[in-house]
Amino acid sequence: MTFQLKYGFLLFLLFSLQGILHAQLNENNINTETMDFERVIPPERFNIIQNTSFELSFDAENYTHPIHAYSLSCRFGLRNLKLTNKYEMGVHRGVDIVANTGTHVYAILDGVVRISQYQDKGYGNVVVIRHKDGLESLYAHLKCRYVSVEQKIVSGECIGLSGNTGTSLGPHLHFELSTESGRFDPGLLIDFKKGKLKNIQTEK
Repeated sequence: MTFQLKYGFLLFLLFSLQGILHAQLNENNINTETMDFERVIPPERFNIIQNTSFELSFDAENYTHPIHAYSLSCRFGLRNLKLTNKYEMGVHRGVDIVANTGTHVYAILDGVVRISQYQDKGYGNVVVIRHKDGLESLYAHLKCRYVSVEQKIVSGECIGLSGNTGTSLGPHLHFELSTESGRFDPGLLIDFKKGKLKNIQTEK
């Protein structure tokens, strides 16, 4: 099924500035959550898709919500976050879903585990799954991981438990979606309050 995803104009304008902002953040040595991940994830996947609209194809009927929790503490985009003793402007490349430590985390679609590792900073315990047509989902700050690299995963399979590892201010699931062109706002595709996909498909 093909989904037509569109950014609002103001949101697109903000994200079109992210390249300049990201360069400035790197110059000032401010953490943008990529860390040494760029060694295993192609750098272009850390970009934010800047087209005002783009298409995404996958089996929508096979979708599973990543966690049984439905409240976001931080959305996709620019944010001002106090990580140490000062506030730092950064680009949040996913969404943060509020969840108690130990809540089951599920693969959203069938796929293969590309990354399952721990980062002392940044993502903490993190899993990345490659799905059909280059779509990837990322699950971070996990308490523990139940999967290994190259393991085949089915939609709805528990891949770990939510937690507070890495650079995190409290228990939650940090969730990202990306294509070969870069990151995009999961909120364009998923209704997190209802725990299901939005009705935006264009064809079967």
